[in-house]
Amino acid sequence: MKKKGISPLIATVLLIGLTVALSTSVIMWGRGIYEERKVKQGTLSELQFDCSIDISFEIQSSEFSANNLYARIENTGKKDIDGFRVRILGSNEKYDVNETRIQIPKSTLSDVVIGYDRPLIGNPVEATFVPMFRVGIDQYVMCEDKGMTVNISPK
Repeated sequence: MKKKGISPLIATVLLIGLTVALSTSVIMWGRGIYEERKVKQGTLSELQFDCSIDISFEIQSSEFSANNLYARIENTGKKDIDGFRVRILGSNEKYDVNETRIQIPKSTLSDVVIGYDRPLIGNPVEATFVPMFRVGIDQYVMCEDKGMTVNISPK
């Protein structure tokens, strides 16, 4: 019995076809990832633009008591503020960072209460308020460039 295999020409054609198919698959997969990343970056740029244009606030007063920091904040922007990240510097030269999810509608004045760790930081000296707004369920965008630092006095 004589054994026959595939001819070298057919093997070469099959190998080239397999290589082209595999290359096409990799290129299509890479293009999908690129497009997805491009969309996400565009969305992030739009959200950062919203921060720079639509978010602004003023802190009318800020003071502290035993374990709480009190601030009266006015939303002067075009968009609701959905919370703040507050970085509190204490007399012990240490920081305490807290987030509050209080909503302050546009053109509204609101009282905000933030707890802090007094044994860790001592008496609060200053606080930096960074506003954030909601973009989805439990998803918030921080407006880092809109942060405002104020000195704090005792209540």
